[in-house]
Amino acid sequence: MTNALRVLAAAACAMALALGPAFAQQKTLVVAGYGGSWEQTLRKAVFPAFEAKHGVTIEYTAGNSTDTLAKLQAQKANQVIDVAIVDDGPMYQAIQLGFCAKIDGLAKDDLYDTAKFKDDKAVAVGQTGTGFMVNTKVFKDKGWAIPTSWNDLKDEKFKKLLVIPPINNTYGLYTLMMFARMNGGGEKDIEPGFKVMKEQINPSVLVYEPSPGKMTELFQSGQAVIAVWGTGRVQAFANTGFPVHFIYPKHGATILLAS
Repeated sequence: MTNALRVLAAAACAMALALGPAFAQQKTLVVAGYGGSWEQTLRKAVFPAFEAKHGVTIEYTAGNSTDTLAKLQAQKANQVIDVAIVDDGPMYQAIQLGFCAKIDGLAKDDLYDTAKFKDDKAVAVGQTGTGFMVNTKVFKDKGWAIPTSWNDLKDEKFKKLLVIPPINNTYGLYTLMMFARMNGGGEKDIEPGFKVMKEQINPSVLVYEPSPGKMTELFQSGQAVIAVWGTGRVQAFANTGFPVHFIYPKHGATILLAS
């Protein structure tokens, strides 16, 4: 089984755990999660068998983690979403806001410690590193060295060829955090990161793009040749035959937990 399918199988298990007694008479399971390759693979490899086994119809709402969290907040008085798949940061917020119930029947002995959340109110189903996606053909044709450091994003040759998700997206937030760490700050002192981003990174940014679909379109059209993204996203794009490769920056590739 591929790593992607292992992650999605884990997501299916999490959905199955949601089908407790309260869902006995329910015929529709509303799931909110990532778009792009995540959604495509869930719809193809997970949902059909899951629906047949449990006698439910899945309604899937795709969006970034912050979008899903905003929907949970908007629906606070009458929740519509049964299962949410979001990044670990927004998941911690969802737990603090009281949106998550305890997952009954969670086989914690089968989980890595990093997959566990307090009081079993969430579970991680996969992890991905945050680093660089580069168009290998363009880099080869131009004779450019493959970037190895977060500081390489400052290179003027990438002007208006660089794409970074916005900071309300985990990949964008982690980019900001890494520059803060590398310039005397950190999670509790983020200002150095903002300074570097504003003065040295922003001039090269084509767009701050949160959508996986639009991110791939920017590369396919040749508008972008380097981006900050996750290992899973880059691999899914590479699997289509497009010449992209993921780079782990030497100063660190912060881990994101899909939960």
